Amino acid sequence: MYQFAPNGPTGVSRFCTALFGSAGRTFILIPFNPTGQDQIGYFSMPSQTSRGSSPLKRYLPQLGIGRMLGIAAISLFALINLGSAVVAQEESTPPAPTGLTASVESDGIDLSWTAPVVDEGGANPTGYDVEMGEPTGEGEISFSTIAEDVTGTEYTSTELLYTGRTYEFRVSAVYSETSSSNPSGTATVTAPSVPKPQSLSTSRSSSGISVSWTAPLSWDDLSVSLSGYVIERVSWYRVSHETLGQDYRDEVLTSVDSSTTSYTDTTTIRPKSYGYSVYSVFGGYVRSNDQTGDETYLVGVNTASE
Repeated sequence: MYQFAPNGPTGVSRFCTALFGSAGRTFILIPFNPTGQDQIGYFSMPSQTSRGSSPLKRYLPQLGIGRMLGIAAISLFALINLGSAVVAQEESTPPAPTGLTASVESDGIDLSWTAPVVDEGGANPTGYDVEMGEPTGEGEISFSTIAEDVTGTEYTSTELLYTGRTYEFRVSAVYSETSSSNPSGTATVTAPSVPKPQSLSTSRSSSGISVSWTAPLSWDDLSVSLSGYVIERVSWYRVSHETLGQDYRDEVLTSVDSSTTSYTDTTTIRPKSYGYSVYSVFGGYVRSNDQTGDETYLVGVNTASE
């Protein structure tokens, strides 16, 4: 048998190794050890890209014509099979979708693409995986899967996008559980620029901490409509807890519909301080920047247990 050894035939003994050399040469190595000692000789058949390679690189004194002919035959067989393996590997990746487009719509990002062209008699895709790429702090794009096994060649993404940011989408064809194409080319969209809520205020009462705000300005002219708000909360122990420390938390508290402009948090405790922010959501998929108001932090009310 033979195997690939990209870094050289280290530890080869009693089997053939196909090696890609550093100068673009291909050697078929046949170990030969008639004396039973740790001496290995091999016969070398250079590939077409070989330059200045000798057909016989090294041999043992006992190597006879019969063994040489046998080695040559085995080497030729290995080389033929090596070529077949390389061709099979090149053909193992099925075709990818083409012509991906993306457009901003009132209810999401509409994606459309063209199914890959497969060879006659080949299997068609069973579905498609959709990925969305978000910008990272290092100027790169980080992709994550947002939909799997999509049937057809269209998909509407409702993943939450930040106002004014640019995103990329790509699609892969799935042929089986173990076979899928490379990703398609990317399609780029910029999320609509949407306004944030106004005049955020907070107050404390015996029933909890109340948060109120007013609707964002000038949103009636946008292609996407206001669909609701998301309320976020930060909290921490003012005096370090004996087991939890300060227990700092930054979390989404709740979401409300577009007709609601106030909310009472009934899940606070007195040893902690709380701060709130609100952002608006348009079309169900585009979020505004946070409205943090006067950034006043209030002492909790004992409306929840620790």
